Amino acid sequence: MNIINKLTIRHLRQNKKRTLVTIFGVIISVAMITAVTTIGTSFLDLMKRQEISADGEWHVLYKNVDAKQIDAIKKDGQTKSLSVTRNLGYANLDKTKIPSRPYMSVKGYDDFGFRQFNIELTEGRLPQNENEIVISKDIIESAGANYKIGDSITLNIGQRYSLLDNVPSDNLGQNYPFIIDDGKPGEKLVDLKAHNYTIVGMINPPKWEPTWGPGYSAFTYTDESKFGVNDKANVSVIVNTVNKSIYKHAEQLAQSIGIPQKQIEYNNQLLRYYGITNNSSLNMTIYSLTTIILSIIIIGSVSLIYNAFAISVAERSRHLGMLSSVGATRRQKRNSVFFEGAIIGLISIPLGIVSGLAGIGITFYFINSAIKQALDLTEGLKVTVTPFSMIVAIIVSAFTIFISSYLPAEKSVEGDGD
Repeated sequence: MNIINKLTIRHLRQNKKRTLVTIFGVIISVAMITAVTTIGTSFLDLMKRQEISADGEWHVLYKNVDAKQIDAIKKDGQTKSLSVTRNLGYANLDKTKIPSRPYMSVKGYDDFGFRQFNIELTEGRLPQNENEIVISKDIIESAGANYKIGDSITLNIGQRYSLLDNVPSDNLGQNYPFIIDDGKPGEKLVDLKAHNYTIVGMINPPKWEPTWGPGYSAFTYTDESKFGVNDKANVSVIVNTVNKSIYKHAEQLAQSIGIPQKQIEYNNQLLRYYGITNNSSLNMTIYSLTTIILSIIIIGSVSLIYNAFAISVAERSRHLGMLSSVGATRRQKRNSVFFEGAIIGLISIPLGIVSGLAGIGITFYFINSAIKQALDLTEGLKVTVTPFSMIVAIIVSAFTIFISSYLPAEKSVEGDGD
C-alpha cells in the first residue's frame, strides 16, 4: 500500500465520528437501492405464484396428441415434467338450482396433473383408476345435487352442441356460458356415452374454474399406458429453461412428431412474468418505475454523500497540499479521494444490502394482509433475491458512491498543474 493510501486510512481513523456518519449515510442509500430492486423481483415472483395458484403451473400445452407423441414429448431434452389430461365432456345434472349451470364438466388427470393444477381435496381421496371420480363440493352446496362419497353414479357424457346458427359449437368450452335463447336452452349435449363411476372424494372448486362456466368440475383418472391407437389427450409441459427460445423449440418439436401448430398453446399469462412474452407491457412498467425510483434515490444519496466527501477533502486540504509539495501528482491526489470512497463502499455496501433485505422483509410481513385484500390475491409477497437484482443493487450503489466522490476528487486537485 502506498503512502497516500496509508494517510487516507489514518485520516478516516482520526475522524471516526465523520467516518461513521458517512458510512451510515451510505448504508441507508444502499438499503433503499436494495429494497427497490428487491421489491421489483418480489412483485414479479408474487405474480408468478399467483398465476400458478390460479391456473396451474405449465408453460406449453400440446392438444389432442396420441400415445407416441406423448412419449416423444416426455423424452425431449427441454421437458422437465408434464401432465396428461383429457377433457371428457359434459354430463347433465339430475338436479340443479342454477339454470345457467346445468352440467358436470368431467376431466381426466394423471397423478402429476392433480398436483400441477392444484386440485384441493376437502374430504376423501383422489381417483386412482378410470372408474373413480371426485366432484366439486359446489355440486352439492350450490346446485343441490344429492351425492356423497361412496355413491356409484352413471354419467352420460357428451359434447355441447349449439342450437343457434350464430354460435359455433366448436367454441363451447368452460369459458363459454350456457346458451339461453328467449328463455329456453340454446344448446344440448350430443354423442352421449355412459360412464360408471364411484365417488371417492370431494374437492374445492378449482381456482381456474370460471364462475360463469356451465359445468361444475369433476375429475377422474387418466392412465396413458392404457391409451388405444385412437385415444387423444392434452399434454401440459413444464420446461427446464424458461426463455424466448421456448416458442421456437415447441414449434420444432411439434413439427418433428407431427403435431399441427394450431394445437400448440402457451401459458402467456405466466410467461409474461418471466419477461419473455412480447405483447406484455407489465415488465416494462415495473422496470420503468424501478428506474425512476432508483434515479430519485441516487440523486438524494449523492447530495448526502457528496457533502461528506467534500467535508473530508476540506479537512484534508492541508495534507493534500503537503503531498503536492513533496511531488504527489494530480492523479495520486484524486485517487486518494476515490480510495476513501472505495473503503467506505466496501464497508457500507454489504451492510446496506443486509439492512435493505431485512427491512423489506419486515415491511412485507406487515403489509401482506392489506396487499392480499386490496388486490384480491391468495398469495403474499416474499423477499425474492436474484443474482440480477443483487448485481443491480451493487452496481447502482457503487455508481452512487463514485459520483458522490468525483466532484470532491476534482476539487482536491484544483490549482494544481499537470
